[in-house]
Amino acid sequence: MASLEDAAITWLSSLDVKTRHQETLASLPKYASKSTPNNGIFNSWLQGRSDSPVLWAHGLPGSGNTSKTAVVVDHLVRCVADQDAAVAYVYCGGHSNPVDITAAALLASVCGQLASQATAAGRPLPALLTKLHAERVSAGDEETLPGVDEIMLVLLALCETLGRVFVCVDALDECAVDQRAMLLQKVHLAPYLST
Repeated sequence: MASLEDAAITWLSSLDVKTRHQETLASLPKYASKSTPNNGIFNSWLQGRSDSPVLWAHGLPGSGNTSKTAVVVDHLVRCVADQDAAVAYVYCGGHSNPVDITAAALLASVCGQLASQATAAGRPLPALLTKLHAERVSAGDEETLPGVDEIMLVLLALCETLGRVFVCVDALDECAVDQRAMLLQKVHLAPYLST
């Protein structure tokens, strides 16, 4: 991977989701962290036999939802992710500064993970991503993420190059209401933005 691609991917990855994921898995008993989700609804969804491409899993706060998300993510990474399928995930809760959890930061993190997997599979990054990053670098503003609409266009371009894409979002209810609404609106509109 070229250093310009690395820089663009790093730029998008401001949230440290990997550490949160690894810490959650490490807190589980060994058998639980390596288990396969055994649920008919999950298995139907995974095999594409669901009425919806979205699998909503919800539960009461404190009932182990983050642990369940970590097990699902681990299963997807170990058993599904390959050259034609990618897995990205974000944990909305447990951050030291919840203000950082914006729709743009969450979507950018997903883009960064997908971009990393795309380049690992030998696929080029979307031209829009490299253009946006180059513009920020030349303006001396590399810390600022693109807008949500630009991130969505990059996300759609990445999805087109990767085939199957699985995105897991944990603790969406812990996002600020306005950020959660924006994220849900953009994700809901995604199928209609595809060209």
